[in-house]
Amino acid sequence: MIMIMATSDSAPEEVVSIIPLMMSLIPQNWKILNDIKEVGGHICMNASWHDTLKMQRVVAWFAMDMPVSGGPERFCGLPGMILEMDVNDGAMVITADKVEKQSLTTEMDLPKKMKGKRIHEHDYTRIMEKYASALLSKTVKIQYK
Repeated sequence: MIMIMATSDSAPEEVVSIIPLMMSLIPQNWKILNDIKEVGGHICMNASWHDTLKMQRVVAWFAMDMPVSGGPERFCGLPGMILEMDVNDGAMVITADKVEKQSLTTEMDLPKKMKGKRIHEHDYTRIMEKYASALLSKTVKIQYK
């Protein structure tokens, strides 16, 4: 679950409420390759995927010794944790410097009753686009010393 802020139209920076957002991760259709390299102290294998919607080529390096199908952003669907992502040949690169395993000190439980309303992902996207455009429309002054 992801928590987002809902804002009012008149003051985008003013928080009106927090909305719990239920999102499902849709695994990408990866093509696993035979390349190997070290990332963050782990031996990783290479996988690639072409996002036809965003017209992006994504290359992921995943650790087979960490059998968790997850990674940065909303990328998932590989047989190991994604420790490095390369989008469009270096346009954006996300790399794990170090991975530390830690045991939980306490269990994390969701509250039994959450305030707010559930929204779908397309509604969340619409809210975030509206918020971003409101922020971009403001004049930003940068002062250099």
